[in-house]
Amino acid sequence: MSQRLKYIQSIKRRLPINLRRQTQREQRKLNNGVGKNRKKNRKKLRFKRKLKKDFERQELEALISATETELKSILENESLLTDIPYDVSPEELEGEIALAKGSGTTIYIQRDGLSTLTIVLPQKKPTIANLKRAIETVAQLQLKRELRERQQERLKRRRYNVIIAKTSEDNEKSNENMQQQQQQQQNSDTETAAIASSSTD
Repeated sequence: MSQRLKYIQSIKRRLPINLRRQTQREQRKLNNGVGKNRKKNRKKLRFKRKLKKDFERQELEALISATETELKSILENESLLTDIPYDVSPEELEGEIALAKGSGTTIYIQRDGLSTLTIVLPQKKPTIANLKRAIETVAQLQLKRELRERQQERLKRRRYNVIIAKTSEDNEKSNENMQQQQQQQQNSDTETAAIASSSTD
């Protein structure tokens, strides 16, 4: 312990009880109410911090999604940029720029049972380490994009199935209503026919 801390503790021990309690109250005020009801007050502080972090995280996610949609619309509308995916990595952009300048190297890697990887290395004389890193990043990005496409297809199928289920339920209900109306009409027709036949007798 430091000299100062020992000195403060020795002073506190020598203080009368009312002054000791007053210093404790002041310390609680300085610690945002953490003191006598420490557990309860700490939980409140944690909850407030958590809410603040959640709000910040939600703001960040909203900004990211807005940026992605805007970037997606820009890339779709520009005729020169239509072949670039909206979640393009910096390495892919460097490769595209190098190809446009004529200083890049394109390598096609055929994998058994998997799709072919197209890797663009922006250096004039790439090394094996550069190639390994590029293979890793391109494979991860390709897998990520395939998974996202599958998920989007699943969501479309679910929505389509829900819509079909709703329309089929609506059709069944309308068919039931039509059958009930036809039965009611037949019943009323038979009743009128019975009344007419009884009145003619």
